[in-house]
Amino acid sequence: MKRAKLPTVAGILNIVSGSVWIIILLLLYLFAVVLAIGFGGSFSAKTGLHLGLRIALLSVPAIISIIGGTFALKRKHWGWALVGSICAIPFVLGLASTILAATSKEQFK
Repeated sequence: MKRAKLPTVAGILNIVSGSVWIIILLLLYLFAVVLAIGFGGSFSAKTGLHLGLRIALLSVPAIISIIGGTFALKRKHWGWALVGSICAIPFVLGLASTILAATSKEQFK
């Protein structure tokens, strides 16, 4: 069987999409902190913890996307690669990655 490049492309798209998602979440957190401090509002530890927990929960699909991308690059655990692609769907790259991972099941060990 010829080794197609579909899983490799799907893995790269997953990792890029998950990384972009994490960067956006970190920037949103920093923006919220700067905005709260800049307008003279108090940014207490409770507020920071609450916001940090929300960002952490929102980053779970991004982390799963990166894990799925690494499995796709290694061509192991097709299910994880597909779940990672599905978690990346909010980005256009994730939709393309899902299609590529779903059609390349036979390329995985």
